[in-house]
Amino acid sequence: MGRTAPEQPCLLTFNAAQRPKEVLFLCRNNGARSLIAEAILNSFSGGGMRAFSAGIEPRKDIPMPITQVIESRGVSIKGLRPKLWSEFDGLAARKLDFVFSICDPEANEVCAYWPGQPARAHWHIVEPLEQKDVNEYYRLLDETFDHLLRCVNGFLNLPFEVMEKFALQRQNSEPDARLVPGRLPVTPLRARVRAAR
Repeated sequence: MGRTAPEQPCLLTFNAAQRPKEVLFLCRNNGARSLIAEAILNSFSGGGMRAFSAGIEPRKDIPMPITQVIESRGVSIKGLRPKLWSEFDGLAARKLDFVFSICDPEANEVCAYWPGQPARAHWHIVEPLEQKDVNEYYRLLDETFDHLLRCVNGFLNLPFEVMEKFALQRQNSEPDARLVPGRLPVTPLRARVRAAR
């Protein structure tokens, strides 16, 4: 299926006393894109971030090709499941630091809007729809994984000060803010250590 070899994770090491930043990936059916993003960030953040995903109309289960593509890259699918966005809404919701909506405006797909405190951003990524040709479906999933890997890598390579600024100024962030600009130089995934304070 033409898959590339797994890339080395970008590990972030935070002060042990620090609360991990919590990130929610939100899309329409929480069936591919947001689940892949959740799995990638949880594998590559070194415990400095905790990722979740949800959908407006979540699928009942994860199609096997999606789990196969994720695992073929050395990324764990432990605990991965489609979830309804309301699990993260309301007074009982966990405190989120970042919310990324993943959508494809060119296909008239509306980016989900998340009100409230978290820093919000949109990643415009096409949904890999199931195909009659199984090989073509795997190719689309591989392409989507690579796209999300670049986005997550770009996010993880933002300076710590920038991440903290977004987290501290959540109430002032615009709903269409881009935390990973398209022109952001993305370095290869590598270990990165934050000095303990």
